Amino acid sequence: MEASSTADEQTALLGEDRPCRHREERQERAGGSDEQVTKDNRLSTTCRIAAAYYSFVVVGAWDGSYGSLVVYLRESYSLSYFSVSFALLAPVVGYTISAFLTSTIHNRLGYRGIALIASGCHCIAAFSAGQNPPYPLLVVIFMLAGLGNGIADASWNSWIGSMPRGNGLMGLLHGFYGIGAACSPSLAAVLLEHAGLKWTMFYRLLGIVSLLELFVVSMAFWGADSKAAKSGAGGQHASIFQAFGYPSTWIISVFVFLYAAIEISLADWISSYLIDVRGFDRPTGNSLTAGYWIGLTLGRVVVGFLASRVNWGKATVMGCSILCYSACFFFALVSDTGLCAIGIAMIGFFLGPLFPEAVVMQARLLPKQTQLAAIGFAVAFGSAGGSVGPFLVGIAADQRGIVVLQWFVLGMLGGCVLGENRRKKEGTTTAWAASRSRT
Repeated sequence: MEASSTADEQTALLGEDRPCRHREERQERAGGSDEQVTKDNRLSTTCRIAAAYYSFVVVGAWDGSYGSLVVYLRESYSLSYFSVSFALLAPVVGYTISAFLTSTIHNRLGYRGIALIASGCHCIAAFSAGQNPPYPLLVVIFMLAGLGNGIADASWNSWIGSMPRGNGLMGLLHGFYGIGAACSPSLAAVLLEHAGLKWTMFYRLLGIVSLLELFVVSMAFWGADSKAAKSGAGGQHASIFQAFGYPSTWIISVFVFLYAAIEISLADWISSYLIDVRGFDRPTGNSLTAGYWIGLTLGRVVVGFLASRVNWGKATVMGCSILCYSACFFFALVSDTGLCAIGIAMIGFFLGPLFPEAVVMQARLLPKQTQLAAIGFAVAFGSAGGSVGPFLVGIAADQRGIVVLQWFVLGMLGGCVLGENRRKKEGTTTAWAASRSRT
């Protein structure tokens, strides 16, 4: 059993699309030695990993854009906090649809279809938003962007998470997500505040970035068609309904839901909070929001590589949760600009590793055929949390002001920490504990 697992890991690392019994056939087609075929496979896999990383830059840019542009959307369309919350809620519809479509797309079109459809959704959504559409249509456009994000999110997470040293590669994957998310508020500040351009220009530039994504991922995954998907080591992927039969699908999905509610609520509303409650100007608010994403990116990369070398298991999740809770308290108690920047960056640093660690655990716990569907469901469930959280904050802000953000985040984090401690005391076997016995 252990030898079989090692063989599967080596196949995933080399990016081979067929079982080992076809090695001679591959050599004949390639016209070279076994060593040359292996080098070609490694080069192909490296290019695909790089393409997936760039795709996550675009995914992060989309997620990071909503919060930065909330202030401008409210002014442009004369919206209340409640009304603008629908724009923040819209991507969850696309993510939910993607959870039911991703496995089907992969089985019928392979990763080539995944790459084309996800990046195509990004392109259409970005250029459409750049035309200053009516607000109801803009909400639909954000749904399409959520569909593209959901397909890319589940697919690249599943593919990279199943590789050897998945923690480190996954940390980098989500690090590139953080780069995209950090660049969005900074770019918005430059275009809208310093250059005096309309918010639509941001989405036109994002459309150009998405066009490059379409070219890069389609070229990298062009050979990964449906035939490669069916003949791969894992065969065809199971449906989402089969994934529902595994307890870890639900356990990790609920965890991701709570995590995403915190992460995206902060991303979407922290700029408004800093401007309306702390009294900062817009450029400062956007800059501090970028600091949050930078901290989140660094946390994912640093903790991801440490976790790939030291099997901390559940301790990684618990430690980061408690430290993030402490950072939130620190931020709530300080008012100086520099200390606020440190507090926001610390929140991002300790919050960021939680999601990639959850995905890696999911990949280790489930059979290969079920991973894409289960991770797709977790991503969709996380998107629900990432949309419902900001939506609830928006409703509460209409009644009590945006100051409710800090108490919402503290409450959600406290619930996560207490929930983990309670399960530990009761001796319940969780996905985190089970993963240690599988590694």
